[in-house]
Amino acid sequence: MKGKKGIRIKLRKHWPLLFLGLYLLTALLAPLLANKHAWIAMDQKGQISFPVFQQNPPVSKDTDYRRVIGPPVAFLPADQDAAEVRKPPFQSGRHLLGTDELGRDVLSMIIHATRKDMSVAFFATLLAGFIGIFAGMISTAGASGFMHFKRAEIFFILLLILPSFFYSFMILPRLLKEVLPFSVLLQAVVAIAAFVAGILIPARLLARFFRRGALAKKVSVSPDPVISRLIEITVSIPVIYLIIMLVGSLGGQSTSILILAIGLTGWTGIARLTRAEMLRIREQDYYRAAGALGLKRWQMILRHAFPNAVGPVLTALAFGMANAILIESFLSFIGLGFPPDTATWGSLLNAGRQDLSSWWLSVFPGLAIFFIVLSLNVSGEKWRFRHRKEKI
Repeated sequence: MKGKKGIRIKLRKHWPLLFLGLYLLTALLAPLLANKHAWIAMDQKGQISFPVFQQNPPVSKDTDYRRVIGPPVAFLPADQDAAEVRKPPFQSGRHLLGTDELGRDVLSMIIHATRKDMSVAFFATLLAGFIGIFAGMISTAGASGFMHFKRAEIFFILLLILPSFFYSFMILPRLLKEVLPFSVLLQAVVAIAAFVAGILIPARLLARFFRRGALAKKVSVSPDPVISRLIEITVSIPVIYLIIMLVGSLGGQSTSILILAIGLTGWTGIARLTRAEMLRIREQDYYRAAGALGLKRWQMILRHAFPNAVGPVLTALAFGMANAILIESFLSFIGLGFPPDTATWGSLLNAGRQDLSSWWLSVFPGLAIFFIVLSLNVSGEKWRFRHRKEKI
């Protein structure tokens, strides 16, 4: 009895991790869980084959195999069953969660949608975390004389921000689609590099004409106020509008564009948290002792600051991933996420909105979003509470 009670208590404590593990397994094994080809098949001659791992298997699950071990859902998201259109859930042995107006299996679409939504949320959060951690560490690591600019350079930098942004993210992507159609990521890197170069290079060249006077004097700039102002500017713009603008400027609907759009707009909270943790760690005795021993600044950050700041940042990543899932679902719901023929949680919700009689098209994807976001938020709260106890 005590053993059963202990198992129940552990399940109550760790149910968010169990849900996250279930979602992770579903995302990783989606092609095996919902597929029209068998896992293992034995033909009439006794030869064993694995049709699911073949790109174009000679025979499918429905052929005359002697023995077949197949996936639990024998449909791909695009497979249509004309005999069972708008089938309600739990009324068919072939379609457990019902079908849509084209006869596509809802359970198969949800399984494959889990793979797409989780991959976008994970890599977008990873990108946002990398940018946020780097910006937060740089903002507190640089000294007051970290960067030197003429006053004229600062004036021209402020003057060129809007024109460079307009050209780099509104006009240049149209040209990059023709020159670099094979890589959306490379297009984004070129656009960002053009934005930075379009500000710094002209500002440096124009500032050379100012050799005397107040504008020729050099000013030491710390990275902290610069990054802090950049965070404030980014936060002041509504995230959805910013993402829609980036999706439109990067040109199209794909996994890479969604990851870039969500990642490039979700780093501000992580940067703020990293900056706050770095400021706290910088006042600790062990950090000052490391500086007194003669360690370089980057050695102090990598050996002492970063390992102690990464715990709370991981908590922020959990909340960031939940937010990324909600944003991707919203973009797919309004038609700006994946292409319309791709099965995602948001597109299924949109299909349910257009056909209110097929309530299962909205309920089951909505439950999938609800439980993953709830699990991530509860896990994040638990990790944050644990770190607070450790500090105390």
